Amino acid sequence: MQNSSIISNQEKFLLYSHYYKYIGFNSITYINGFFGRKNILRIFTLQDFFKYYDNEILKIKIALRGNAYWFVFDCIKEISPIFKYDVINNHLDVIYEADELVNDNTQINDGIVTTALQSSPYFSFKNIFRIKTNSFKGWCWWKDIVICELKDVVESKISYQILHIDEIELYDNINIDHTQTQYDFVQQFKKPISYFRKRKHETELYGEVEWKSYFWNSATGIGVISGGNSFRCIDIDGCSSFDFVVKLLHLLGLNESYSWIVRTGSKNGFHIWIKTEKLPSNLLMNAHAEKLFKNAGFIVFEPKDEYKTIFKRIELRWKSHIIMPPSKSGYGYYYEFVYGLPNDIPQTISSDSLLSTLNAIGYNTALNYEEIIHCKITSVGPSIRRYNLYQTVILVLDLETTGLAKDYKDSFDNVDNWPYIVQISYQILSGYDNDILKEADYILRPKNFIIPESSILLHGITNDIANEKGWDRKDFYKYFVEQLKAVHYIVAHNADFDVNVLKCELLRYTEMTVTEINALFSGIHIICTMKASVNLCKISRNSNSSEYKYPKLNELYNHLFGKGYENPHNSLFDVRATTECFLELSKRGIIDYCKNSPIQLNFVSENNYCCQCGGILEPAYCSFPKYNWNFDYILQCSKCKLFYVAGYRTDDDLYF
Repeated sequence: MQNSSIISNQEKFLLYSHYYKYIGFNSITYINGFFGRKNILRIFTLQDFFKYYDNEILKIKIALRGNAYWFVFDCIKEISPIFKYDVINNHLDVIYEADELVNDNTQINDGIVTTALQSSPYFSFKNIFRIKTNSFKGWCWWKDIVICELKDVVESKISYQILHIDEIELYDNINIDHTQTQYDFVQQFKKPISYFRKRKHETELYGEVEWKSYFWNSATGIGVISGGNSFRCIDIDGCSSFDFVVKLLHLLGLNESYSWIVRTGSKNGFHIWIKTEKLPSNLLMNAHAEKLFKNAGFIVFEPKDEYKTIFKRIELRWKSHIIMPPSKSGYGYYYEFVYGLPNDIPQTISSDSLLSTLNAIGYNTALNYEEIIHCKITSVGPSIRRYNLYQTVILVLDLETTGLAKDYKDSFDNVDNWPYIVQISYQILSGYDNDILKEADYILRPKNFIIPESSILLHGITNDIANEKGWDRKDFYKYFVEQLKAVHYIVAHNADFDVNVLKCELLRYTEMTVTEINALFSGIHIICTMKASVNLCKISRNSNSSEYKYPKLNELYNHLFGKGYENPHNSLFDVRATTECFLELSKRGIIDYCKNSPIQLNFVSENNYCCQCGGILEPAYCSFPKYNWNFDYILQCSKCKLFYVAGYRTDDDLYF
């Protein structure tokens, strides 16, 4: 009879750690998910349970089997695999459904799955009369129940139960930690036990630690730091569909039997390991995204609409900590290679292929960050506490394009009439003190057009440069529209042209309609430095004409400052020059704009003095475009130029 041997926990993790070192992972981490933990209880209301599962639950119904109540969950996909019951074989008869618990935000599709939880005996006993009298109509049962999620850290199991709200105190004992959430518990099985805890991806000290000496006998998991030897991880969260993983592999140019696929310990996610040396260009669109990448080492992609029921999000884990097989998760399941232990290293994927794949199924959440709206003014006098005072936001814009418009009088919705944007630069200014809140410069990658030689001679941006350094046009405009929503003024030299070209680009490369684009710009006041300075520069059209022509930007700049500016026809330098001209024209009283959203006074006699500087308030004009006020009076401080209004609002919310 042959002796059978059982591999110990220490031997198992040592084998895998040797394997990962052999493959080329530089840093191996040790995890003990049980370290310092009690059993953990989390209590949900049903409304909280909806939010917890990110709107994946469509509706909750109450059902009966015998004299016991069950709660049936219709979901758009298999949510957590922790509780699953065969609803049909359990002979559950649905007796009541609450309209208040129907999720109208999610479109119901064919991929509905059903799970169920049995209520506690006490809840059934408390409501036995309803069964006997068949009186379920108008029953707000969801207000009487809570969903309890109990985690046994010894067995590493999670169980759920429906309780009556009066039963919660039964779970109160010293062996249960009521403070930890499910996230805390699951994350405990992902955190490495190490002296080097600050930022796991920043330090290379993991590589210097003698990983063979870790306490592998008490380990629950093993991890690696992505980035060593250019090994990267595509982390797919909230996905139980292996068909989607196969589709992703095909987009990457990989075989569907690719060996570096890991099913995660939640049974609701996958890791795909690849080798990519260079970070795809133009993923970090703003400072917030750069900070997130620096601190966390990954970039997040949200699903496009057609994939929202397939996965929750994808993280491109460029240089961060990843849990590896055969680790145990906080859900009680194990990380495992789908096709067994790989025999070779992850395959090489180009940056372009990686980026096109991620853009095909999701969008970069770096586009979501950038909040410049409602810039509150805080450096004001003490009486400002009586008011909500916000500064206006001014966007100074300049474009380099593929050429000129065929007909300048044509509408922007004639997409064949207007050129394409090659480079867009802008500064965002504080209307209150003219501080530059943001400066940005973007070259956009050509899509369905080429940059003509005549334009290249002006701005110097070739097709090769634009394709190599340019941003994806759809991504940029999605990001830029969010900034436009915060803007009160657009300033440009030849603003009619720039604004129409910009509108046309939004029509080409976003899902916005003509009506939506017009609505967006209707709340923005357009200021043209070219038109405003005609009578200042007084440049004759020709020697035989008494009419003045529109000054070019360099002509206006030279008139105002007695010198030229460097690199004209580079939109970044042009926008800086435009800002200088705009501020100088404003200082000379040629251009007027509101520094702040108007401060609302009940009556003119309420306060004749400015709350900022004490200056006298005088009648004035304010071109503040975002508000529809029916003013009796518009006032401006004679000193600091803050605006006030006195009168009543046209809606019914607020009267003065």
